[in-house]
Amino acid sequence: MILMQIMQSIWTSAKSMLDTIKDNHVTTEIVAGAIALVLGSYIWERKVRDRISVKHIKSAKDRDVGGLIELYISLFPDDGINYSADDLMAIFQSVSDIKRKRHVRVKDIILAAKYRNSIVGFLFCHYYPDRKKAIISYYGIDKEVTEARKGAAFTLLTKIRSILTHTHNCDFLFFDVERPFERRLKEENAKRKARIVLFKQNAISLGFHAYMLDFDYQQPKITLAKGTHEDSLLLMFVPLKTFHETKLSKDEVVNFLSFVYLDCYGDVYDMDDKRFLKYHQYLIKRVRDYEKSLPSTIHIQ
Repeated sequence: MILMQIMQSIWTSAKSMLDTIKDNHVTTEIVAGAIALVLGSYIWERKVRDRISVKHIKSAKDRDVGGLIELYISLFPDDGINYSADDLMAIFQSVSDIKRKRHVRVKDIILAAKYRNSIVGFLFCHYYPDRKKAIISYYGIDKEVTEARKGAAFTLLTKIRSILTHTHNCDFLFFDVERPFERRLKEENAKRKARIVLFKQNAISLGFHAYMLDFDYQQPKITLAKGTHEDSLLLMFVPLKTFHETKLSKDEVVNFLSFVYLDCYGDVYDMDDKRFLKYHQYLIKRVRDYEKSLPSTIHIQ
């Protein structure tokens, strides 16, 4: 039935083209050409429409921001660990705000995966040129859409790899994931372990390797808002240039943590915000705690 409808549509379009042609001697050739043209256009349109594309969001006025926030809220509840919808809107507004008084240079990269004009995935990445490092703050896929489950993650990661390695001169890409715990339900732990494996596999597919730092990493409070709290996660990183280490010194790991804590999380408030100093004092104390507690060498997996 569907095939018959398609062919009927093609014939109608071709006939419409023929109605304007008076030369009966070339009718057969024109019919064949018209059908081929319409059929080719139909197949191409379906192919383009049904693929996952990636859009670089550069302004809070972008018409896809609403759909992106809606998907974010469905995936990341406002539980004191994740950014709220208001926090997220502030991030979008800051992307194009050149007047922000930030304590460190940063390039915010917001990518949206689209399928049939709907937002089915997103990735928030922040590149710090003075450090030659970047961090993925949020990344999510609409698992209700089969095509998104199959291809959105790889498409987003391929795009961010291209931006960080070709547009920017990035050495390391960081991200954190939920840590499996024995006290968690077996099903939940299985999901967390699967995400780690998936991140590693995606990195391999892109020609890189994702490493886990083997220590008790605590994600800091994301803001000073009431109800926010620390969370025990796994800190992972992807070297984007030559790297063959199996362990790191304490100084190297503290350097990583200083970047993650002071530059990445520490960028939430502008320097003229009265909360900036208090929040940085909290972050500095957490880094110093690591300096005291970490062993001389830290293994990576």
